[in-house]
Amino acid sequence: MAIEGIFYVHARVADLAHAKAFYGDKLGWRLDTDEPAVAGFWFGSGYLVAVLDTNAQAGSGGLTVVVRVDDIEEEHRLLAGRGVAVSAVEARPWGQRDFRFTDPNGFTRRDVLQISSSEHVYGCCWWWSDDAARFVCSGAALFAAESR
Repeated sequence: MAIEGIFYVHARVADLAHAKAFYGDKLGWRLDTDEPAVAGFWFGSGYLVAVLDTNAQAGSGGLTVVVRVDDIEEEHRLLAGRGVAVSAVEARPWGQRDFRFTDPNGFTRRDVLQISSSEHVYGCCWWWSDDAARFVCSGAALFAAESR
C-alpha cells in the first residue's frame, strides 16, 4: 500500500459564515460543499472542509495549511489587495520563499514558492498540546512537491 498524498484538510471553525467569507471571498477559493454546518473549498488540487464546531474558539490556531503557488509575488499582491493581513515574503534557508497569514479561526496558511531543485518538500510543523508547543521537522519526504 502506498500513500498518495493529502486527500483534504479538515478544520473545525467557530463561525462558518465568517470562514466562508474568508476562504471564498478573500482567498478566492471555489466553494463546492455548502451545507448548514459544512463548507468545502477547492484550492488547486487541494480541498479544505470547514466544519462548524460550537465548542471551537476563534483564534485558537493549531493548524497550518501550506499551499504551493507559481507566482508568490502576485499571490501576495492579490491577497493583500483583498484585505488579507499578509506577512512579508521571506526567503527560507531550505530553499523556499513564503509568506503567512491567519484566518479568522487562528489557522495559519503559508503560501510557498519552492525555489530549490529538491524533488520533495520536507515537512516542518508546530503542534500544541495541553502542556507544551513542539516544533518538528521530518527527516523524510512527506509528499511529492508536484501538487496541481
